[in-house]
Amino acid sequence: MNQTLFWSILAAVCLLAEFLVPGAVLGFVGVAAALVGLAEYFGWVDGWVPSLTLFFVIALFMVLVVRTLFLRFFPGDTHVENVEEDEDAHGAIVEVLQDITPAKHGRIRFRDTSWEAESDETLLRGEKAVIVNRSGSLWIVQSMAKGDQLP
Repeated sequence: MNQTLFWSILAAVCLLAEFLVPGAVLGFVGVAAALVGLAEYFGWVDGWVPSLTLFFVIALFMVLVVRTLFLRFFPGDTHVENVEEDEDAHGAIVEVLQDITPAKHGRIRFRDTSWEAESDETLLRGEKAVIVNRSGSLWIVQSMAKGDQLP
């Protein structure tokens, strides 16, 4: 296979794959392959070893330098949601599934899942409670009357 054709096909594949794989890397690798293909076409480079060396140098430069500059001027759309589950849960109203006493843990339903819970008061099955804290995988709850006094 002609080396110019190889580098052209590699460039086309990488540039098309950039639309499928996010990250703005394959596009720059494709540009590097296209530049090596042009160097082959004009006779500036001849042979696989010089071509591969030139490709790796250009691709490394494109990905590490040009991509960094490109992303600085054209930042992507990123939005990070609140991943702190405890903050979202604080103050949530839950249903008591299994009696909770100060001496014995019970269970609550939170986000359609059954969770182990404790309380410093007695909460009976079917009552509503308020999440006030968390200790590992154990939720700490209070009665609705006491939970209304939370800040």
